Amino acid sequence: MNENGKAWYLSKGFIGPLVTSILFGLRSLGIVDVDTDTTLGLLYQIVEFVGLITGMVGRALARDKLTLGLQSSETKRAG
Repeated sequence: MNENGKAWYLSKGFIGPLVTSILFGLRSLGIVDVDTDTTLGLLYQIVEFVGLITGMVGRALARDKLTLGLQSSETKRAG
């Protein structure tokens, strides 16, 4: 066994199919009934939320200050 690898529950390659198979099973058993419009609406909201969080985290962890890019190009020409 590889002791330097990561745990299975941290692997997106394992968790993604696991969640999909659980949802497939719940839908097949009739426990969860999801129609196409509801699914698309939920996916759209998830994508919006991920985009929002990605932008906020990216900006919070950024090391460089945001600029319009005009000053930096003028400074390079003058220098």
